[in-house]
Amino acid sequence: MNIENIINTFYNFYGEDLYYFSIKSVIEIIENANNIFKNSIIDDKCYDNFKYLLSINPLNMNENTLLKNIDSSDSENVIPYIVTYYWKQKYGLIDSNKRLYPKFDKSSNDFGAGEIFAIRRLMVLNDYSNIYLEEYHNYVDIGIMNHLDEVEMYLGFHKKDGYIDDDYFSLLLSDLAMFGTKNIKKYDKYNEIIDFIEYIIKNINKDERISQILLKPFLQVLHDIEYNTKLSRECFKKILNYNSYVSTIEMILAIQHFGEEIYDTLNELYNYSFYNGFENFCRLINLK
Repeated sequence: MNIENIINTFYNFYGEDLYYFSIKSVIEIIENANNIFKNSIIDDKCYDNFKYLLSINPLNMNENTLLKNIDSSDSENVIPYIVTYYWKQKYGLIDSNKRLYPKFDKSSNDFGAGEIFAIRRLMVLNDYSNIYLEEYHNYVDIGIMNHLDEVEMYLGFHKKDGYIDDDYFSLLLSDLAMFGTKNIKKYDKYNEIIDFIEYIIKNINKDERISQILLKPFLQVLHDIEYNTKLSRECFKKILNYNSYVSTIEMILAIQHFGEEIYDTLNELYNYSFYNGFENFCRLINLK
C-alpha cells in the first residue's frame, strides 16, 4: 500500500470529493482512513500529514467550528472547511437557507481559477442564486469578468477564426457549469450551448483542440443539460485516452452521469486503494 498515494487521495477527498458522498459513505471512508493510519508503518512526514487530515473529520465539526476555521485559515488550508460546510448543508446538517460566500480576492493569486470554480460549483448544487454573476480573474485572456459575461463572449467561438488555444473549450465549459440545471435550461442561448456540446462530441477526432479539454466541467455540463448518449460516452472515453492523469472527482462525475455503462472503462484508470477497490468505490458513490 502506497501511503503517499493514500494521503494524496485523502487530501483530494476534502478538496472537493467529499461533497459527492452520502453521510453513510463518509462514515465508512473516515473509518477506513483511521484503520489505515493505525495499521500502517508511516514515516514522520506522512504521519503528520495523515494525522492532520484525520483531524478535519467533517462528522465532528459543527457549524460554528467550521465558520471559525474558515475565518482563521489561510488559502492553503481553508478549502476542506468550506467543502465540509457545503456538504453538511446539502444533507441538512446546516440550515440550507443560510449562505456562505467565500472571499475570493479577484486581484489575488491566493486561489486558482480551478479552486474558485470547484467551490462555486458546490454553491450552485446547493441552490445558491446567481453564481454565474460572480466575478473571478480570467486565466486565458486575463481580466476580471463574471461567468455570464464570459459565456456571452465565448459562446460560438468554435466556429470562428482566431481561437486556436484549446483552453477556450475548458473555460467556456467551466463558466457554463456555474449555471446549474435550472438556469442553463432557462438561458436564452440554450440552443447554442447544445450546439457547442454537440460540436465537441462530433468533432473529437477532427478538432485537435478538443483533446485537451478538462473532463470535470465537460461532465458537469453534460449532467446539467441531461445529455447522456452513446456518442457522448464515446467522446468521454476518447478524451480520457488523451489525459495522462484522471482525478477522483472526474471518476465520481462519470459514474454518476453515465452509470454502469462506463464501469469497464474506469476500472483500470485510477488507483482506488484508498476506497478498497473499484467495486467498493462505486458502491460508496451510490450509497444513499
